[in-house]
Amino acid sequence: MTKIPRWANDYLCKGLGFQRAALLVGARQSGKTTMVREQCPLNSRYMTLDDEIALLAARNDPRFFVRQAQGICLIIDEIQKAPSLISEVKRCVDADSRPAQFVLTGS
Repeated sequence: MTKIPRWANDYLCKGLGFQRAALLVGARQSGKTTMVREQCPLNSRYMTLDDEIALLAARNDPRFFVRQAQGICLIIDEIQKAPSLISEVKRCVDADSRPAQFVLTGS
């Protein structure tokens, strides 16, 4: 399968060089997940909220969920399924000025 280069990939990677978090929003099946997992070179941990266990964990303990990948970028796919995580991500980036802590995707 041929991967389609995404113009946003360069902006995302460049922005994460100095921004603490990034949000990638777009239509379903438009390549957001593929882009953040395969095309943007980050030392990261990927979590999808399409996974029922991950979704339950995110809803039950948002603080633990976002802090589980301290030191590397946490990619949270389908963030709209657990809106309470957004406040916790904000709390984390307010307390820590390191770039590239989070990449959030949603439809």
